[in-house]
Amino acid sequence: MPAIGGPIRISGMSSGMDIDKLVSDLMRTERLPLDKLHRQKQELVWKREDYRSMNTTLLSLRNSVNDLRLESGFAKTKVTSSNTNLADVISNNAAATSAVVDVKSLATGAITFGDSVAYDTTKPIASGGTFTIEGKNGKETITVTANVSSVKSIVDSVNAKSSTTGVKAYFDENTKRFMFSSTEMGSKATVTVGGDAAVLTNVLNIKAGSTKGTDATYTINGSTAVISSSSNTVDVNGIMVALKGTGTLTLATNTDKDGAQEKIKEFVAKYNELVDKLSEATTTRPNRNFEPLTDSEKEALTDKQIEQWEKKARQGTLYSDDFLESTLTQLRTMIRTPLEGVKDGHVKLLSDIGIKQSSDYKMNGKLEIDEAKLSEALNTKFDQVVTLFTKPSTTEGKTPTGAATRRAEQGFAERIYEEATKRIDSVSKKIGSSASLESMDESWFGKELRNLSREESRVNDRLIDIENRYYKKFTAMEKALQSLNNKGNWLSQQLGAM
Repeated sequence: MPAIGGPIRISGMSSGMDIDKLVSDLMRTERLPLDKLHRQKQELVWKREDYRSMNTTLLSLRNSVNDLRLESGFAKTKVTSSNTNLADVISNNAAATSAVVDVKSLATGAITFGDSVAYDTTKPIASGGTFTIEGKNGKETITVTANVSSVKSIVDSVNAKSSTTGVKAYFDENTKRFMFSSTEMGSKATVTVGGDAAVLTNVLNIKAGSTKGTDATYTINGSTAVISSSSNTVDVNGIMVALKGTGTLTLATNTDKDGAQEKIKEFVAKYNELVDKLSEATTTRPNRNFEPLTDSEKEALTDKQIEQWEKKARQGTLYSDDFLESTLTQLRTMIRTPLEGVKDGHVKLLSDIGIKQSSDYKMNGKLEIDEAKLSEALNTKFDQVVTLFTKPSTTEGKTPTGAATRRAEQGFAERIYEEATKRIDSVSKKIGSSASLESMDESWFGKELRNLSREESRVNDRLIDIENRYYKKFTAMEKALQSLNNKGNWLSQQLGAM
């Protein structure tokens, strides 16, 4: 079929040649510049994706030091119970204060037990009638049908109406007893059982009557004022506590040094993760034997083969990348630079609190933690550790000298947060903010992709012209052969007539 706007194509009618295949073979060489542009675009997309992955890891590192650069990140409190048999701390409040609690009684629900029943609980009950269940929410009548109802159906009937009564039923298979309990606790919780005497005696084996729950009662800090609660979960000076027994206990509020240690360990983990990622990216060499595949090349391969090929083709996109290598260098320098502007004897290096760079060159400067030394530093030099991470600097960093002074005066979390932010911003400007890896925005990658797309369009137009010229020449050849064939046939006819 002729191309739109192109020459009429006559495919081998006179020559017997496969003109389409001949043109296709000729165009394969002509398309090499277009294939090269396609590969360049794919390499740019892969490189952009890898840069984005680096930025994500930088962001994780920055997030890990965000709390550590602020004194409030170290000032979290932790409340503990002196006797967990009496009470557990279930939530903390930053404004909570210590307290002495004397638990006098626990909150209970209302409960009514029957005696053991004498009949076979696996079979329908021979007796029938009605009984009533009443709780805090209301009263309901339960019907027992002789030779039809069972222990299970009675329990299910009561429980089906628990939302309107506030009472639930149970049957203890071991003791063969019915039990009715309130769904809530406290002095306002009640359970009342009544109804036909025959049902109460022959079915439930329970006495008619009522029971009530009790409130939890306790005092705080020796006060004579007794506090009541319908629940065993109570608020004591901003501390949520689960009461478990009666007696006196102390709720102590202390600085959560374990929490600070966990945050420091998380920072080290994120730092090492970044070192691993940047080191691998900048030292992995490209495999020159594998290039990005064109669409026509992919058609000849399976999905698995394409996946394996592209895994090798895309490795080394950031090999010896100056920006990433300088990021690693800056981070290593910051870790080794002592903190300035503090008194003699003050901790000045991460190694002073048990965090040091590995001496194994294969570890690429990753950090190692001596947890015992870190714990000791937090317990004996807590304020110094806080300063080591949080100390700010008022020095301007606009000149190389000013930048070096500012860096030395900053706490380690401040240093890393500031450097990570600068690096993240630089990468973002280079790769753009669009979610699409092929976005032609105003970032460096976006502009490069736009230029390649324009060049692709130009080369593609030229290829169309070349292909049309090939078809035009072959069409002219076919017409010439057809004319020769016609003349040959005429001569044959003339000679045959002689």
